[in-house]
Amino acid sequence: MKTFEKDNAINFAEDCKSQLLEVSNKIYKKDILWYESLYSNDIDIRKNSIKTHLPFFNDSQIDEIIKYTNPKNRYRKYKKSY
Repeated sequence: MKTFEKDNAINFAEDCKSQLLEVSNKIYKKDILWYESLYSNDIDIRKNSIKTHLPFFNDSQIDEIIKYTNPKNRYRKYKKSY
């Protein structure tokens, strides 16, 4: 497998994301629930994400879910490596 340079890797990831968005919008006609939005440090982004994807939940149910989407509960822990 060819080793990517940093810029090529970023371009490749951006291309993959745009293709994923295109498939989501054109074929499935659904928005994507992004992990980064669900576990955002900004509580408004988390609430908006939940409301968008679970519109049948009321505000008290959403507040309950928000407790579980606290960024400290993230599975992915990022460390800057460069």
